[in-house]
Parts: sequence; C-alpha cells; structure tokens
Amino acid sequence: MSVTTTKEELIAQVDAALDDVRPHLAADGGNVEVVDITDDHIVQVKWLGNCQNCSMTVMTMKAGL
Repeated sequence: MSVTTTKEELIAQVDAALDDVRPHLAADGGNVEVVDITDDHIVQVKWLGNCQNCSMTVMTMKAGL
C-alpha cells in the first residue's frame, strides 16, 4: 500500500471492483464481501448467501475474481 492510500480506501477500491461480478453471484443468491487486505496485499473475502456453501467458489475465484 502506498503512503497516501489508507487500508480503508484500498478496501473500498477492491469492493467497487467486485461490483462487476456481484450481479453474477446475485443471480444464484450469493455475494462476496471484502474482509481485509493484508500488508502484503492479499485480499481476504467472505462468501455470502448461497455462495457460502457452494462447491464452485474455487472456480469463481479463479475465473471471476
């Protein structure tokens, strides 16, 4: 993270970028939430709704996110 970008700003930017895939997740009753971004820029997400128990979340991570 740069000195001028706070963690909260970075999370907001990633969250906004996820808006592109949210309609596809919502079509199946799911969603995704940014939980944290680590100091080494690893984005941690939480699957919501039907995505919580879906066996395709790994594929969604590779292809969609």
